[in-house]
Amino acid sequence: MAKIVAVMGCCGFIGRYVTQHLLERGDYVYGIDALTYAADPSLPSSWEAAFGRDRVHFVGRNILALEHFPEIDALINLAAETHVDNSIRDNTRFVETNVLGVQHLLEMCRAMRAYEIPRFIQISTDEVYGSVSDGETVETAPLAPSSPYAATKAAADHLVQAWGVTYGIPWNIVRPSNCYGAHQYPEKLIPKAVRWAARWKP
Repeated sequence: MAKIVAVMGCCGFIGRYVTQHLLERGDYVYGIDALTYAADPSLPSSWEAAFGRDRVHFVGRNILALEHFPEIDALINLAAETHVDNSIRDNTRFVETNVLGVQHLLEMCRAMRAYEIPRFIQISTDEVYGSVSDGETVETAPLAPSSPYAATKAAADHLVQAWGVTYGIPWNIVRPSNCYGAHQYPEKLIPKAVRWAARWKP
């Protein structure tokens, strides 16, 4: 049975693949993206052309400026400020989007209690565990963020868990590690390393 899924950050690196997959499997997508520097603004029109306007609805807006959702089955939150170096230079945007933005989305989901409250899927990061000098980290390890970026994502994870306990919002947290692939913005480690190696730069 087809689902109606809200995808925050649908035009970003991971968001584009999540949205494409949902559409290909027959779901309806309510896509939100502020179209900041790392987003691909051509994606909404290409999805509409491929799948039809009845299957995908795009809103170009910051998540803090959203006022309501249609009735949805799930929300996948990929909207975030994500680069560690950028968070060190300017942490304000990270707190606004990664913490206050998540709180705003959770409250919007909670306001839908007249319907079935949608599942909230928070896309987090392995950075919340801090530096791991040897071996691996299990998901039950304590959170020990070591950058403003990681701290804001850890705070968001705690908000999601707390809203689940306090208000009954169903949730999942996903903490991927070093995602890479086609269309990734070149400031990230792996595409930067590949690009520099191709130019014989250290």
